[in-house]
Formats: sequence, C-alpha cells, structure tokens
Amino acid sequence: MKKWDMISVALLFYTAIVTPYETAFPDSSFSDAMFVLNRLVDLCFLFDMLLRFFLMYRDEWSNIWIAQPTQIVRHYIKGWFAVDLVSVIPFDLINFFAGSSAVQQLRLMRVLRLLRLMKIIRVIQGSDMFTRWEAKMSMNYATLALTKFAFIALMISHWIACIFRFVVDIEYYVDSSGNVYNWLTMHSMGSTPLSEMPPSTQYISALYWSVMTLTTIGYGDLVPSTLAERALSIACMLLGAGTYAYVVGGVCQILNSMDASTTEFHQTLDTLNEYATQNQLPAELTSRLREYFHSSRALLRDKQNLDLLLTMSPGLRGEVSVFNNKWIADISFFHCNDVLERAQFVTALALVLRPECFPPSEFVIREGELNTKMYLVQRGIATKDKVVYAGGTYFGEDIILHLRQRKIPVRAFSYLHVQVLSKFDLEDIMATGLYPQVHRSIRRQVVKIVFRNQFVHTATRLHKARSSIVDLPSAAAEMISCRRRSSVFQPQVNEEGTGIAAASSAVLADRVVEGVSSSVSGAVAFQDDELAASLVSRLDEVVLRLSRLEKYLLPNVSFDPPPPSRRRESMASRSSSRRGSINGAIIGVGDNNDPWHTSIQLARRTSDVHKPDLNKSGSTKKHRHRTSAV
Repeated sequence: MKKWDMISVALLFYTAIVTPYETAFPDSSFSDAMFVLNRLVDLCFLFDMLLRFFLMYRDEWSNIWIAQPTQIVRHYIKGWFAVDLVSVIPFDLINFFAGSSAVQQLRLMRVLRLLRLMKIIRVIQGSDMFTRWEAKMSMNYATLALTKFAFIALMISHWIACIFRFVVDIEYYVDSSGNVYNWLTMHSMGSTPLSEMPPSTQYISALYWSVMTLTTIGYGDLVPSTLAERALSIACMLLGAGTYAYVVGGVCQILNSMDASTTEFHQTLDTLNEYATQNQLPAELTSRLREYFHSSRALLRDKQNLDLLLTMSPGLRGEVSVFNNKWIADISFFHCNDVLERAQFVTALALVLRPECFPPSEFVIREGELNTKMYLVQRGIATKDKVVYAGGTYFGEDIILHLRQRKIPVRAFSYLHVQVLSKFDLEDIMATGLYPQVHRSIRRQVVKIVFRNQFVHTATRLHKARSSIVDLPSAAAEMISCRRRSSVFQPQVNEEGTGIAAASSAVLADRVVEGVSSSVSGAVAFQDDELAASLVSRLDEVVLRLSRLEKYLLPNVSFDPPPPSRRRESMASRSSSRRGSINGAIIGVGDNNDPWHTSIQLARRTSDVHKPDLNKSGSTKKHRHRTSAV
C-alpha cells in the first residue's frame, strides 16, 4: 500500500500540472508521447477506483475500521466515486473521434475541456496520503509547512495562468470588423502578436500576468482586453490578496515558531533585563544572571518535554519514559524484574522529576540540610568531600531513610544540570502499593545503609578511643607488630601491655557486635529474614577474625562464637513472633552460660576499666589497671 500511495501521489502531481495546461493550450495535446502517457494515467486512476471498493475505511463516529464489503461500497459511492468516475473519462479521445470541426461548431469541445479539469479534484485525496506519511516518517514540520506554502503559491499561479489563456477560447470575442479581440491579439512580441506565438510562449506570458496579479504588483504591461478577461482579473485580484496574506502570514508564523524554546528563551532574557533595570541590580550580578540563564537554557526544553509527556496516553508515556530514563536501571534500590511494574514505576518517577541547574561553587546540599531531595546528574560535575559526581551518577540516596540532617555538603564544580527527585513524591508513589518489588528493594537498601552507617560510626568511635590512650607501652605495639609478622607466636610481654591491648580488642568486639546487632534488628523489623541471615554470616566472619587476635591477648578466655547452626535456629524460632530481644534472638546474648556471652561480658568489663575519660579541655585521664584485676 505504501508503494501504491507513492505512485498515486506522482499521478496527482502530473494531473495537477499537465491537465490544466492541456486544457488551456489544446495545440499541445496530441503529441504521441503525451497521448500514451495520458492513457497510462487513466488506467492507473481506473485501477485505483476499483481498488477503493475493497479498502477498509475508518468510521468517523466510532473510530473503528469497517471491513464489511457492502458498507465499503456504500461509503465509496456516497463519497468520491462520482469524482473518480469523471476523472477517468478520456475527454481528449471524444474530441479525437468526433472531429474538431463538429465539436467546435457545437461548442461541445469547450464543455468537455472544462470537464477535464474535474481530475484536479482528485488532488484533494492526496491529503489522506500525506497524513499517513506524517505518521510513518519523522519530518520537520516547519520545513514541511514552508514547502506546502511554496507549492500552493506555484499551483495557484499555474492554474490562474491556464485559466487566463482558457478564457480566450471560451469567450471568443469578435469586434465589428470581424477581428478576434483578446489579450493575445492585443499584445505582441515585436511585430508578432502573442496569438501567433507557440503555446510555450503564450504560457510564459500568462504565468507572468498571474504572478504579477497574485503578488499585487501590477506592472500594467499586460492587461485584460475583454469583459470576461476583466471579470477574471477581478476574481484573481481578490484571490491573490487572500493568498498573499495567507502565505506571507503563514511563513512569518513558521519562522517565529521554528524553535519554540529559542523564542521563549529570548522572552525570558528580555524579562530579566527589564527586571534588572527596574530593580537597579548591580552590573556584576546582572551579568552572572545572564550567564546562568544562558547555561540553563536546556531547562526550558526539559519543561517542554515534560508537558509533551503529559499529553501522551499512559501506555505510550510508559514506553517513552522507560526509553529516556535508562539511568534508573543503575540505581540498585529501584531494581525491578517485572517489566510492567518497572514501566509503571519509571513513568511515575518521570512525571515527578524536576530539572534544576546550579552555577559553579554553589551548594547543592548544605551541611545540616534535611534529606528531602535526591539528585540525578545529567551534565556537569559535583563534588562531595573527595568524591566526584559526573553525568549519569546520582547522590542523595538517603531520601529513603527517615528525615535526618545531612553532614557532608555537595557543591557544583561546574554548571550542573540535574533531575531532582523529592522524598515526599517518592513516598507518595510508594504509598499507592502498586510497586511491591521496588518497595522490597528499597527496604533492603535501607537495612544496608543502616548497617553501613552504624559500622562506620562504631569504627570512628573506636578510632577516637584508641587514639586517646597516649601512654600505650611500646611493648604492646611491638607485640602486635611481631604477631602480624609471625605465623606462630609465643607471648612474652608484660601484663600491662597485654591488658591495654586486650581492652582495645574487646572494645572493637563489643562495638562491632552492637553495630551488627542493630543492623540485624533493622532487617527483622523490615521482615527480611534473608538479609538478616546474610548479616549474621558476615558477623561470623568479623568475630572469627577478632577471635584469632583475642586468643593470644586473653589465652584464658574463650572468645569463639557459638556455631552458626545454633544462632540460625535461635533466629528462626524467635524472629517468627517478632518479639523479645533482637540480640538474644540472633546471637544468643541472653544465655549466661554461653561462652559467647561470657566473652562479651568480659570485653565490656575490660573496656569499662580501660575506657578513656575526656575532660573539658580534651586531655586524657590515664588508667593503669592491670588485667589480673579483671
């Protein structure tokens, strides 16, 4: 069907150009090549007419394609059938077989030639084909509109030129002396009148008068001579004035709307300049404002894209959102295996994202600011402490946690274009309950962030506690260094060094247990047994490494953790009810006979003995208790 549409458009162009010319200039009609070509065109139009009896059509009221043959035939007969039938009648063959003299005497030829112009009406059918092409092809509508206006102006000029020549044969005015009187006989080129010139010369003269009339120029060197010609001139002047206004106005509108974002940007700059003048802003500030608006010009296009997205149907909106927001696949806690759920979630996110732009050195996130926004970098660079964020990265993912103050600021290193996701918009999306897999991923990420933050916090506290012990004997440091270098170590150190080193390791064990236990509590609270079991297995590894060091520092105390099977059984039996101590449910702290509990209690007592006490001036009260006292 697509190829036949292209053939039909070519035939329509041929009809729109050649048929008026042949009608107005009959002497050029019967060359052999033109005669054969006209017959081929008639056959193609006949085939197209028969084909339309079998083509479905769309009902205007129900917007449904009708495929029943009887309804198709009825619809076509009531529509374009009469026009198509007239357009395939070979009027030039009637003239050929009837004889020129007989037809001219009866003036039948003039009527038949006029009916041949009915073929031009088929050009209107080409609008349906162009509509189908617009849906299939990507085209610049500004360029298409300019081409359309140029085509309209040329076609109208061509048709008026042919009509201006055709009026000569229709009227056939003869003066009292028996001389033919029309614009062809009244004008000449040199000593030869235009009536004796070849058809091509007459056509150029008629086209010259047509363009001159349509453009309202009117040189006056070629004027109508008869009453019919003057009547035609009046009609052409009125038509020309309307056509000229339509074409010129349309072209101006197209030129202004070829880039809507550019037009809006220029209007924004004009408003900014007016605002700066009215408020007497400093020149330096005004210059920075202009630079910002020039750099954030893409925001206007992003807003237009969002408005365009809102006009789409939900299904198409989802497909476009998934294609344009592939960065969501890089965010682990937005992961979803369900294609439909993922498309709906991405669509919901795309509708709440808001574009923003930050100039260089401006804070994107300030210290102490609440975690209410997440930023997705499109272009530019941002820095957070020693971390650099470039295009395709994101920061501020702590919006999935409870409201808290952010401790590390983020600044724009260059002009930074970001998409902003609000915490409250995300909560509204998740509150709908339509995205269970995404909700599960977010819950798991919350537990991971809590575990990471608690572990870092514990390590920081331990580092500060260790660094505050300024009188750590060199023997303890040498002992630890030797143990790291030797695979088999026989402890030969003084008791004081052993006690302080043991206290430090005990503090480490205690703090790690607290951090991991808090994370496991979060996992159970979020009803994620799989993640809780994973955290417990990681706790096994941490405690195992601590026990390897601790068995040298405290040889008389067992620091081995309980078997994993025992902890898993305890977790399985107690996490189902979600009651009781999370420490007791996961790691068995509640059992006083458990060697794990004994070692933890010993570590806590030791850490209490050797825990540094900081006064207001920041100095350290030194403790020199011995391990034997423990």
